[in-house]
Amino acid sequence: MAKKPKKSEYKASEAEKTEAKIAQKEYLDYKRKYSPLLEAAKIDSERDYSSLLKGRANADIAQTTAFPSLRAAENSYLGAATASNAAKAMLEAGITATNIKDTNKTNVLAAARKQATTTQQGLSQAARIGTSNILADSRNKMLVRGATAQALGDIGTSTMIYGKEKGWWG
Repeated sequence: MAKKPKKSEYKASEAEKTEAKIAQKEYLDYKRKYSPLLEAAKIDSERDYSSLLKGRANADIAQTTAFPSLRAAENSYLGAATASNAAKAMLEAGITATNIKDTNKTNVLAAARKQATTTQQGLSQAARIGTSNILADSRNKMLVRGATAQALGDIGTSTMIYGKEKGWWG
C-alpha cells in the first residue's frame, strides 16, 4: 500500500513563489491604475445631461425664430408651431439625456464584470496549473517510491529463492 505524499511535496517551489509575487505585483499595479478610472467612470455615469441638452435645444429653437417677420407675428399658427417644436425638442433632449446616462451606467457595469471575469479566469488558470504541477510531482514521486519498493521486494525475493536453492537456509 502506497504512503501518502509528504507535506514537503506540497510546498510551493521558489519558482511558484516568484510567479505568485509577480502576479500579486501585477494585480496591485492594475488596481492602482485602473480602479480609479473605473470609479471615475462610475461617478460620471451618474451625471445628468438633461439640463445641458435641453439648454442646447432651447438655444437652437431661439436662434431659429430669432428674426421674426411681420408675417410671422400676424400668423398665430407659426407661434403654435414654434411652441410645439420647442416642446418636442425638450422632450427629445430629456430622452437623449436618459439614454446617455443609461448607456454610461451599462458601460461601467460591463467593464466591472469584464474585470471580474478576467480575474476569475486568471485565478482559475493559475490554480489549475499549480494544482496539476503539484499533483504531477506528487504522483511521480509516489511512482518512484513504489518502483523502488517493488525493486527491493524483487531483489529480496530473488535472494531468498537463490539462497534456498543453494541451501543457505537449512
